[in-house]
Amino acid sequence: MGTAALLLGQEIVVNPERPLNLKAGRVLQLKEELRITDDGGQFFLRFPRIGKVAPDNSLFFLDFDSLVHLDAKDRYLGNYFKKGQGPGEFNYVSNFDIAQDHLIVHSNSPGKIVWFDFQGKIVKEISLTEMPRLSFLFFAHGVYHFFKYGVPETSEKLEVINFPQVLIAADEDGREVRELITFPNRGFRIGGVMVMQELLFTSCQHRHLFVSHTREYCLKMVDCQEGRLLRVFQRKYKRVKPPKDHREAAIVIGAKRYEAPGSEYLGDVNDLFVFKDVLWVVTSTKDEKKGVLVDVYDFMGRYIDAFFLKFNVSLIGTHGDSILVREKGPDDLIQIVKYRVVD
Repeated sequence: MGTAALLLGQEIVVNPERPLNLKAGRVLQLKEELRITDDGGQFFLRFPRIGKVAPDNSLFFLDFDSLVHLDAKDRYLGNYFKKGQGPGEFNYVSNFDIAQDHLIVHSNSPGKIVWFDFQGKIVKEISLTEMPRLSFLFFAHGVYHFFKYGVPETSEKLEVINFPQVLIAADEDGREVRELITFPNRGFRIGGVMVMQELLFTSCQHRHLFVSHTREYCLKMVDCQEGRLLRVFQRKYKRVKPPKDHREAAIVIGAKRYEAPGSEYLGDVNDLFVFKDVLWVVTSTKDEKKGVLVDVYDFMGRYIDAFFLKFNVSLIGTHGDSILVREKGPDDLIQIVKYRVVD
């Protein structure tokens, strides 16, 4: 099992290398329920990265320049992503949330929150121009939750720095803002250009938040309603060295390329998802025959299971007993597939 201790009011859970389930290490068995292609010409799938299912079982997914709504039978209902600076228009959508029969869309360019009904009509629009550099998490009980990241002063020399990412809560008008918890995030900069490590997060029931903000295997669970860190949990993890053709993020100024100060290992955690009442942690461990290793934790931080997910799928969302994945079809065209988890 693992060991747990209390530190400054937070529970620290240290798990062993192997999970509790003796059947851990199997390939996850999936049954296809729905396959979405762009054959109809009403939308095009380029790189869908977020998929969410509404209470009426309709599906929303976010792509590069589209936020598409499909009904439960894969019929096109509309695209909420309209380019521009005007009412209900965006240049970039960071994330979206679903509140009963409303869609909540966040944009940093221009900074705003827009509420739509499911017929595409604008219900209200809230300016956030005074709060730049936000990542939207969710809306619950009249409160928006964001990550806000700071930007240090520019420098002409290449240096590694910490980018503070602050969990904040804002009221329904986007005015009263409370800072809850700060997560340090490493990055590098030169000549006013910055690259920072991606902060990974997923939420449960619009209250609890799971966060990974380091290259090392360490997960944090936050109670957003109380604004406090509940527990930190991790396990003994065999770190993965990058393949020979791997290149870290870089900054290019003129004709010169500045490589990120690299690590001899890949980042341990690649993504986080809540599936039913457990946390799935997509790791950097790969098996040539089985696929990508996904660790499973209960909400007490115990490492209870692990499975492999086949290579040609990338998780973009979960719903009930099913998962939404981005997948390449036989012709190498991108598709969205809904699978029911069999085991």
